[in-house]
Amino acid sequence: MTRFNAEKVLIIYSVIGALFLIYVAFIPSFTAVYAAVMVSILFGPCWATIYAGTLGYRG
Repeated sequence: MTRFNAEKVLIIYSVIGALFLIYVAFIPSFTAVYAAVMVSILFGPCWATIYAGTLGYRG
């Protein structure tokens, strides 16, 4: 990622995803289904970013 700092992107996506998870856990309505989908959308790029960063590390 040349434009964005990968650590900042991971933190932002993770915090927003965690907020959606809290919503899913405590709000008993159908909108929680949409929030669960948003969790998947937000956490999806996190796995790829962590994986790519691990491959790039040759410590």
